[in-house]
Amino acid sequence: MKKLHVFQILVVVLLLTSGFRGFLLLRDSRIPPGQNDPKEVVVEVEAFRVGLQDIQANLHGFGTAEAHRRTVISAEVSGRVIEVHPDLEDGEIVQSGELLVRIDPRDYQSAMDESAARVSSLDAHMQLLQKRRENALRRIKIIRRDRDLALKEYERFQKLVSKEGVESQSRLDQVEQAYTKRQDQLIAIENSLLLIPIEIRQATADLESARAQLDLARHNLERTSIAAPFTGRINDKLVEVGMQVMQTTRLLTLIDDSRLEIPVSLRGAEVLHWLQLDSLGNKTHWFDNMPEIKAEVRWVENQVPVWTGKLERVQDYGRQSRQLTLIIGVATHDSVPQQDRRIPLIEGMFCEVNIPGRMIENAFLLPRESVSHDGRVLLVDDGKIKSRRVGIIRHDGDHTIVREGLRDGDTVITSRPGISIDGTRVNIRLIDNPVGERQSGDAEIPGSLMEGARHAEQPGVLP
Repeated sequence: MKKLHVFQILVVVLLLTSGFRGFLLLRDSRIPPGQNDPKEVVVEVEAFRVGLQDIQANLHGFGTAEAHRRTVISAEVSGRVIEVHPDLEDGEIVQSGELLVRIDPRDYQSAMDESAARVSSLDAHMQLLQKRRENALRRIKIIRRDRDLALKEYERFQKLVSKEGVESQSRLDQVEQAYTKRQDQLIAIENSLLLIPIEIRQATADLESARAQLDLARHNLERTSIAAPFTGRINDKLVEVGMQVMQTTRLLTLIDDSRLEIPVSLRGAEVLHWLQLDSLGNKTHWFDNMPEIKAEVRWVENQVPVWTGKLERVQDYGRQSRQLTLIIGVATHDSVPQQDRRIPLIEGMFCEVNIPGRMIENAFLLPRESVSHDGRVLLVDDGKIKSRRVGIIRHDGDHTIVREGLRDGDTVITSRPGISIDGTRVNIRLIDNPVGERQSGDAEIPGSLMEGARHAEQPGVLP
């Protein structure tokens, strides 16, 4: 048993020795790898030379064109439609004052004639009462004089009968009866005269009521003819000849699209920084002395033609969005040169609006894609990429306006290459300034990497 254990140990030692000798043989037989000289990577890019310039900031927004005014035309009286405008179709233009719809006027003409006759009758009755009053006043004067004479005659007869015995009592009674008769006549006429003012007041009220009914009848007769309140385009026509309409029945919509308004919502801070708006104080609107700013308007479906609009007013401020809504007015018939009037600006078009703002002096205008998300740009410096941070004033559409971090004549790479490590050698094709600054010919020169702080469409702060 002891011999077997010694034998196992010898076998293990023998195996380890053989393995170590094999390792040494393999190590001595290894061939070292060949040595290759490293090759420098060269990147092909496009770049342009930047130059200082005065740049006008632009505010960009979008809005839907809306008609300056529109009105829904409805029937104001009931009846049957007997006539419509010959061009009363959707899309047609009618002139101010032209007849649009006529409703059968015969019933309303009869009502007006009847009201006119009643007014005439009551007016005649009023004149008769005035005449009666005048006649009563004249009769009162006459009867009062006759009564006074009869009274004097009665008093004279009393003396003759009582003192002188010249006249008889029967004769005195006759004179007294004549006096009493005149007195009764006077009292009756005076009483009737007291009633005439009451009758006049009643007749005056009846006459005023009749005249009001006549005015209503005349107005209803006028309402049977509906004319265009302004020059506009027919929309949503619902009326036809022979249709029986009721009061308030909707007939059509008239749109004045000779002048359109485009509401554009922009950040309040951006508007107040880049546009010169003065608060109005206690006047009729929020802002006074609106600047004379002409805006460019384009239909998003077709960038040509370009219409010229005008900043007219500030409409409102959104509590939740914190945006000011500016109204851009566009006179559609005069805003585009005749040769460019291929597509009219129509209500409902979704438009892009460019509003020029303040000038930025001594700044650089770069393509927006040349600025990285962390605010850096690529420059060409001695044929190699070099990154540099720049101070961004604002992003302006597809462009970025910067001031700090660049020098006049620096060469900026327009788009970022796949490899953008500082020191990477580049061959670039010098192109015309993609933002329209300076013109340069083609050349093979090195490039660089620019740095710039990226701002998400926020108004910059001018130094």
